[in-house]
Amino acid sequence: MEIRKFYNGSYIIADRLSIGRNFRIGPNTSIRAAECIIGDDVTLGSGNTFLIGQRLEIGDLTIFGHGNNITARTVQVGEYVYWDSNVVVGHGGKFSEDAHLR
Repeated sequence: MEIRKFYNGSYIIADRLSIGRNFRIGPNTSIRAAECIIGDDVTLGSGNTFLIGQRLEIGDLTIFGHGNNITARTVQVGEYVYWDSNVVVGHGGKFSEDAHLR
């Protein structure tokens, strides 16, 4: 298990972790996943929470705003995605067999 702590109070906890170049993370953002793959030139704003049972994959040149809360078994976000702020995904059947977001 790898724990990556950032200077601004953010952290990533994952069994397998891969972070691309030019990754930026805002304060107080947390990621917990068995496998976490972050592409190149990805920006995560402040106060985001990712609780992923299996695999989180964020493609190149993707931006997440602030205050998002994402919970699922797997999440795959493509390239060139802009994810706005204050979005909640996955509360309810978040860990059912079908809780996969692509």
